[in-house]
Amino acid sequence: MTAMRRSWIGSAFAGIYPKIPFRSHLLKRVVAAEGGDMYSLTLRDILEQYHGIRVGNYSYGSLLTVGHCDRNTEIGDYVSIGPNVRRFGAAHPLHHAALHPLFYNPALGLARADQDVTRESCWIGHDAWIGANVTLLPGCRRIGIGAVVGAGSVLTRDVPDFAVVAGNPGKPIKASRFSPEIEALIIDSQFWTHPPERAMQVITGLNERLDPRENAF
Repeated sequence: MTAMRRSWIGSAFAGIYPKIPFRSHLLKRVVAAEGGDMYSLTLRDILEQYHGIRVGNYSYGSLLTVGHCDRNTEIGDYVSIGPNVRRFGAAHPLHHAALHPLFYNPALGLARADQDVTRESCWIGHDAWIGANVTLLPGCRRIGIGAVVGAGSVLTRDVPDFAVVAGNPGKPIKASRFSPEIEALIIDSQFWTHPPERAMQVITGLNERLDPRENAF
């Protein structure tokens, strides 16, 4: 069964999530009961409501772990994220006299709200693949549809649709996985808007149009 899932226990848990102890441990159990992070709607509810992170259907991986990803992050559908990926939406203020967060982060009780650093947003496109141990820094505000980020990369800038990037800092090793014609076919198909069974039919048709030699690295 490939449908997204929300259990009655999960619905109740989401309503009291901020008030209960050991919530991280309990959340793992609820997510497991709903088939894991790829399918859990309760996890998506909690990430959006309490942590400012929106996650599309069938996406999975370490950025769905509470604490691994800053607010103002939106993850598309069918995104694959490897272990130990982190996203930071803000940096220490190099233009300030002091760098310690006590002197700019109002959540720590000393600084005013207008002294806080800018916390950037980031959109991660549908069907993107982010390898293990990748770090997303504030300069990266968009990872394109179908893009690939190599394991261990540090991203300081945006990644175009279907590009393959790797390294520290991340640099293109292939401008696009496909020709412009195939890119347009995939974008027009919008396969990520469909449930898996229908998406599989669309993808099968697209694969029949591909030349394996075109996609070789």
